[in-house]
Amino acid sequence: MAGSNSVNQTDITFRANGAITRYYCVIQDPTADGEALLPTADNMDCLGIAIDGCADNELFAVCMGGGTTQAVASGSISRGDLLMCASGGKVKTALTSGTINIIARALEDASDGEQLKVQVLHSKAPY
Repeated sequence: MAGSNSVNQTDITFRANGAITRYYCVIQDPTADGEALLPTADNMDCLGIAIDGCADNELFAVCMGGGTTQAVASGSISRGDLLMCASGGKVKTALTSGTINIIARALEDASDGEQLKVQVLHSKAPY
């Protein structure tokens, strides 16, 4: 997709179920193959991070595991923090107990609402 800011060998295209915000986490649509939407709760099992924004029913690219892209911070994040998705699609510092769906590692510091560079990891980490 033109103008994306992703360095990744696993950018995959999905159809949007609802508007998608650029650099927000997305989850697989549980009702339709090949579709994705924004998460509705913290710590959902995300596909990756949208590297394009789009309107409902449009195609967009998702940066999946192994690449780097931008994300949007929910709360304060420090370089090196493991990140999980926050409700609505931003990223936040991961919990330290329970089963955590790690989506990325922060490559720089960020304050709430700021963009930050992340390494997309996508793994479940039981603590």
